[in-house]
Amino acid sequence: MNRHRVPFVATFLLIAGLGQAAPAGQDGPADLSAEVGAEEIQAHVEWLASDDLQGRLSGTEACDRAAEYVADKFAKAGLEPAGEKGTFFQTFDILVRTELGEGNRLEAGIGGERHPAKVEEDYIPLAFSPAGKAKGPLVFAGFGISSEDPAYDDYDGLDVEGKVVLVFRHEPKEDESPFGGAHGPRFTDRLKATRARDRGAAAVLLVTDPMHHEGEPDPLPRLRGGNQHGDVGIPAVRVRREWIAKILEQAGQDLRKMQEAIEADMKPQSFAISEVEIEVSVDVRRIRKPTRNVVGRIPGTHPTAGEEGIVFGAHYDHVGLGGDASHAPDSDGEGEVHNGADDNASGTSGLIELAEAFALGGKAPRRTLIFIAFSGEEEGLLGSAYHVAHPSVAMEKTIAMFNFDMIGRAKNRKVHVIGVGSGKGLKELVEEANGESGLDLDFSMGAFGGSDHLSFVTKKVPVLFFFTGVHEDYHRPSDDADKIQSDVTAEIVQLALKVGWVLDGMEEAPRFVDVPAPVRPTGGQGVGYGAYLGTIPDFAEVEGGVRLAGVSKGSPAEKAGMQTGDILVRLGKRAIRNLYDFTFALREIKPGDEVEVEVLRKDEKLTLKATLGKRN
Repeated sequence: MNRHRVPFVATFLLIAGLGQAAPAGQDGPADLSAEVGAEEIQAHVEWLASDDLQGRLSGTEACDRAAEYVADKFAKAGLEPAGEKGTFFQTFDILVRTELGEGNRLEAGIGGERHPAKVEEDYIPLAFSPAGKAKGPLVFAGFGISSEDPAYDDYDGLDVEGKVVLVFRHEPKEDESPFGGAHGPRFTDRLKATRARDRGAAAVLLVTDPMHHEGEPDPLPRLRGGNQHGDVGIPAVRVRREWIAKILEQAGQDLRKMQEAIEADMKPQSFAISEVEIEVSVDVRRIRKPTRNVVGRIPGTHPTAGEEGIVFGAHYDHVGLGGDASHAPDSDGEGEVHNGADDNASGTSGLIELAEAFALGGKAPRRTLIFIAFSGEEEGLLGSAYHVAHPSVAMEKTIAMFNFDMIGRAKNRKVHVIGVGSGKGLKELVEEANGESGLDLDFSMGAFGGSDHLSFVTKKVPVLFFFTGVHEDYHRPSDDADKIQSDVTAEIVQLALKVGWVLDGMEEAPRFVDVPAPVRPTGGQGVGYGAYLGTIPDFAEVEGGVRLAGVSKGSPAEKAGMQTGDILVRLGKRAIRNLYDFTFALREIKPGDEVEVEVLRKDEKLTLKATLGKRN
């Protein structure tokens, strides 16, 4: 079916438990017709996802141009500016890159001789490295892997306290790695550096393994942002094989044979190389730049309900040239534009059309309608977190939030509507509004998923998250505009338009419901990203831990006594310095395990016990 434009006729429904709609022609919107344009959506996607926009990485000039584009469309639709100083923009700072200072040094000492390395030729500090210095004997720790399933530990019996650890990148038997998971390699460079730190290492050197990359170029990565949520705590550098191989040769070692020994029977072959002493100094500087949410509104006309707000949002940023966020095989972010047509030019384009349909629909709403294109989502929901802290309508007056993230690739017309249980009666409302549209709606009661609606859930705002699912082009250069099903996207927007008008007309706002996360019975091995704790992190960086923005009802965290505002500093045997540490620690814990959890609550450190569940 090739439908270029989707007609809309607003209807007002009586939904049990939500209160009555205002009669048309009184305080609510009148019966009206509007159109959501599939062709217009496609045009927006093509512009936002063009190579010229360079992947819309937050904090870049290209991302700023995307913000200007959205603001222009809001203005032409007749929305009022709802940002700062009478503009459409709400500005906050974001880490955009890491730069080299002048104090970087790497040197190997062996047999009384010193062998300096040249920065950006022989080595480069990694973006997740802190500035700092270290000196110590070299220890080879294989691939730097510690795993329970399968059982394998490169650190078993190895003393690395105060030493400099050398580890291979990637995983043994790379193409058939027993450690690989559904989400790609489990043991990333950052995780390996973190584990070296946890073992007491003074610094870590990472080198591309020779066996599976023989004859390939061995480029050093560009120094990118990479530190949005904290560094690894010890100097971490990437060295080229040629330089470290020469050092090892003088110590009687062969880099390739060191890997062959591991892969021969898949057993660790770690050892100290005491003849070599490494001295490293890392001087990196974090560069922050402003980025902007785009915020417009249609003021409410009702004398009391007009103080309440309904938020419609979509993030417009993406991952630029990929970098650490890329899912493309062997992508190092070197020049490949990740256009992000579905993620999330589709949602942004739908938001623009939705704003226009509301604004030009024929009558002003009772409640204030807020339309927000968020930046910083790919860096950790930063734009939405900033907005709920600086809202256009007070959070206690915000009755619902609609989120559109990846609504352009509906396989068999299936649309996931997440969060329908977060407000009383929302599921029935969406079902009724969908009518005979032909969209196959897949409902999730809980308001879960890593997108901007989560920031509103922490403020106890009911949410509806529209999403057509992850696909093979997710976070890859191949997420292009020609793959977008703009006609289906238009139907999703039409559905949201209907639901939005009904909510606006309701006398009584839907009551927030804290729905427990779906958790499978414990037992067996963890999957995906590890065991389930049930915390909602605050994505703003906190020195030395992770602040909790929320704790899910009925979750292991709630049962353990964890509370909103706690700062998590330890989970099981792992110290938690930042969100990366938290994620890595969860991946290690099996569902059903009881672990100690340390949190800071005001000025008190508490030790709690949590039995983790299993993710659905």
